Amino acid sequence: MIPKRLDTITDQDINDLVHGAVPEGRSLDYKEILPGDKDSDRKEFLRDVASFANAEGGDLVFGIREKRDDGGQPSGLPEATVGCTVANLDAEIRKWESVIRTGIEPRVRVGFQAVPGFSLGPAIVARISKGWQGPHLVSVQTSVFFSRGNRGRFEMDHHQIRTAFLKADELPERLRRFRAERVAIIAAGDTPAPLMNGQRWVLHVLPIPNMIGEVALDLPAIAEDFARAELGLMGGFSWRFNLDGFVRYGGGDWDHREYYAQLFRDGAIELVRTCAATDDGKPFVPSADFEKYVVDGTKTYLSHPTLALRPPIVVMISVLGAKGGVVIRPSHPLGGDMTIQHDPLLLPEIIVDDLAGDVPRLLRPAFDVLWQAAGHKGSQNFDAAGNWRPPR
Repeated sequence: MIPKRLDTITDQDINDLVHGAVPEGRSLDYKEILPGDKDSDRKEFLRDVASFANAEGGDLVFGIREKRDDGGQPSGLPEATVGCTVANLDAEIRKWESVIRTGIEPRVRVGFQAVPGFSLGPAIVARISKGWQGPHLVSVQTSVFFSRGNRGRFEMDHHQIRTAFLKADELPERLRRFRAERVAIIAAGDTPAPLMNGQRWVLHVLPIPNMIGEVALDLPAIAEDFARAELGLMGGFSWRFNLDGFVRYGGGDWDHREYYAQLFRDGAIELVRTCAATDDGKPFVPSADFEKYVVDGTKTYLSHPTLALRPPIVVMISVLGAKGGVVIRPSHPLGGDMTIQHDPLLLPEIIVDDLAGDVPRLLRPAFDVLWQAAGHKGSQNFDAAGNWRPPR
């Protein structure tokens, strides 16, 4: 995989693959031309995409000619970047997005980036995310599972398929169990820093590659920078190592903190903030403040350079102590009988594949459920075009 965010890849990065003689492998594959419209071309393309999703993810780079061995076979080493001849780039990308949607089960997340600057046209990078709901099956005129190793694509055998299914079943359950256990701990008040009374707004950011052991953390090195870094919502603070990893906390007084940020040893993050929002003893969730807290917190952690998170990342949002209350905008009256009936509120998990994506739009399904829990159609902080417009 090219070690850069997809939308920042330049022609120099593509040329560096050639000049550095970077070979194909587990997370990188070269194609000189785009797939054709024959069934065989579509199946070949789908097999490549599924193989990346069933391994670690990676990049398919179209527009790079490979060197040939003495027998005329591709060697896996790049020879030159020529680019791709394509009449309508947007239409071409939409076509292959459609092929992926209908040809692989479960769905695979793929991003495309055209990189101009070559003789025949742009090089095109297809970045395939590692699938955590796999294994992913090529379902067009076949039922075959593929994965990748250092020598490229291979067909998975029975044992590998079974292992992949077991891992796929384990991971979602592990993530939900993590949240359930942490929410229970927070509700019981057994938090890494003592908190003020009030609602608890809980944000969990769970980087899947870290949690399944693909990325090892140097916790002391990360914690040193984590202790100094600007984390958006956190002003004055204290910090220390603890049994779970490393924690920052601040606000309030020594015995009653307003917030804390717990960095776990596997890279998971837990951010908790208290909100004493009541009117005549009736709780309410100030939607603009809540959504801004979640959006800002998510943006901060996804872009934090020291953490260097890799997708896919799961964001989980929970609200404790809001039962019997309402969700409001600043001008919204507190009256009415549409109140929250559950505690805690465990909002839907959000999967993040693109660290530079539109965070409010990504989080909207969770915000909608919060509002629906209080009887509304969905979040009232988005306009008709789906843009986040919370009141100031």
